[in-house]
Amino acid sequence: MYALEDNADYTKDLELAKNLLNDEMGEEDNLDSGIIRKYVAYAKREIHPRLLPEAQEVLIKFYAETRKAAAEDNDSKLITPRDLQALQRIAITYARVHLREFVTPEDAWEAIRIYSEALKTVGLTPQTAGVIRGVPSDNDLNIINKSMEIVKEYYQDYGYPIPGNMVKEAITNIKLDCHVNDGKARVLYREAIKEIEESI
Repeated sequence: MYALEDNADYTKDLELAKNLLNDEMGEEDNLDSGIIRKYVAYAKREIHPRLLPEAQEVLIKFYAETRKAAAEDNDSKLITPRDLQALQRIAITYARVHLREFVTPEDAWEAIRIYSEALKTVGLTPQTAGVIRGVPSDNDLNIINKSMEIVKEYYQDYGYPIPGNMVKEAITNIKLDCHVNDGKARVLYREAIKEIEESI
């Protein structure tokens, strides 16, 4: 995942628009698309880089250290083995683009850089990347458990379905006790009620 920003810049937008609409725009500055296609096809067909042990060590250490750092922060969301595999694929692709038979430690570090920069574009870091996979943080789990306890108390006191005025009160209590906004409190209430419904 790599989010791209499209920022308005009047001067640059004018220049781009002129270039796009200029029929006389020179072709000599552009790479031949045929050559690019042949290059890519050759690299895919002929180049199959293998990770050097040193490159493996770079990725393994990054993966383990990132998970360790995330585990020490209640708001972090652990990266998963799928992220490690993604890093491996990026490193291999980077080596292939350079027509190398082996993935070097430099390729592995470049994969980590690309991965980290991609996460940054969506407001994440390697320590919080688990959000993409739906991995809950310890803080998330505490909030879910606390909201569940609140809703269960209302269920035990008023039965099912919980009266409408008590639903509003339960949502308010979730909002205050879990320190979340109104929208999140409503979501937590619905999730708790759904679990209760499934257990009835």
